Amino acid sequence: MNPKERFIAAMRGQEPDFVPADPCLDSIVPARAAGVRVDQFYLDPQVCAQALLATHEMFGFDGIQLGCGSGQYPELFGGRCVYPEDSYPIREEPVFTTKEELDRAQAPDPHQVPVFRSMIEATRLLSERIGDRVAIGARTPGTFNVVRALIGVDALLRGLATDPGLVHRAAELACECLIAAGKAYLEAGAIYVHYPDAVSSPAFLSPRQYREFAMPYHARFFTAMKEAGALTVYHPCGGEYPILCEIREVPGVDAYHFSELVDVGVARQIYGPEAVLWGNVDPHVTMLMGSPEDVEQQVAAIIGKAGRMGNLVMCLGCSTPGNTPLENLKALAQACREHGRYPLVRVTG
Repeated sequence: MNPKERFIAAMRGQEPDFVPADPCLDSIVPARAAGVRVDQFYLDPQVCAQALLATHEMFGFDGIQLGCGSGQYPELFGGRCVYPEDSYPIREEPVFTTKEELDRAQAPDPHQVPVFRSMIEATRLLSERIGDRVAIGARTPGTFNVVRALIGVDALLRGLATDPGLVHRAAELACECLIAAGKAYLEAGAIYVHYPDAVSSPAFLSPRQYREFAMPYHARFFTAMKEAGALTVYHPCGGEYPILCEIREVPGVDAYHFSELVDVGVARQIYGPEAVLWGNVDPHVTMLMGSPEDVEQQVAAIIGKAGRMGNLVMCLGCSTPGNTPLENLKALAQACREHGRYPLVRVTG
């Protein structure tokens, strides 16, 4: 199998030759690996595509992701974002302060906004160059991550208690923007969407608030992506145990990517052998501060807990620290080949 075939097989519940890997690398690691600036990664599609190509050649991962982060979504509405040379984009201010402003706003065509146009074009370039053999994914940062960027954390938290209409309207607008961006990436050649939404996790919302405020928009997004032909990955991101049952009820989700705070073996027991899970190597203790041997050990343990019957993609729990040792990323890919070859005959965990 080539990487794309391996990735698709795992995502569709079929047995691949070995566990595929997609560590959800964001801009900093590919930029560092390719020797380019992070601001160039976002603003120049040729640089972005070249950095991701170099990253694939260095590590051999089966999936490659790209897309705008939540802090860039205010740019769709005239908001400003600062692009450091060596760090993530930073939004300056929320763009909406009242529900009336939100009511007047309409989700624009992402092709009309420079940074989104750059990411869409980079997706097209990657698809043309390696899309026949590598799975290309769209990073769509989650409805409530975008709500936080559009109205700010203070307004979001106050609104949950005193102005639910504000929160719902912001979520509607954010969801519309994410659907438009997701479709644009898919049209450019992406085959899957990765949807991390930390701000609707138990770190921010109670289970009751999750059911009331978040689930309807997650359902709307994933339904739209499935209708557009995408494979879909939901990353609830942040102490997910209180909402594990609710997460399973969201329609249109092909795979579940939990943070390192969830024992993937427990998730396998709850979700059953047929659910597709993304394994969650600890991005800080193991990937950032550990050794290649530590990475190999945790990958093998995750495979033993959740990959005995397939239905597993190897990933990190949450976002990859920008200064993760490159040798640890190489170790992750190699450990999948050594410990995750089917039929499994040597696993731990």
